[in-house]
Amino acid sequence: MDSKKLMDKESKIVFKAVEDYETKGETKECCPRCKGKLKYYRAGNSFGISCENQCGFVYNFRGL
Repeated sequence: MDSKKLMDKESKIVFKAVEDYETKGETKECCPRCKGKLKYYRAGNSFGISCENQCGFVYNFRGL
C-alpha cells in the first residue's frame, strides 16, 4: 500500500475516534498499526490521539 493511501486510512480512523470521544466520551476505534487502544487528550484548542502501546502512532492537531 502506498503512503498516500495509508495516510488517508489512518486519518479516517483518527477523525472517527475524535468524533466518538467528543460525543460519547469513548471510542471503539483501534490503532491501525498495532490494534491497541487509542487515547484522546485535549489542551485548549489543541488535541491529539495516540496509541496506548506506544507503537509510534500519534496525531496532534493545533488550534488557531
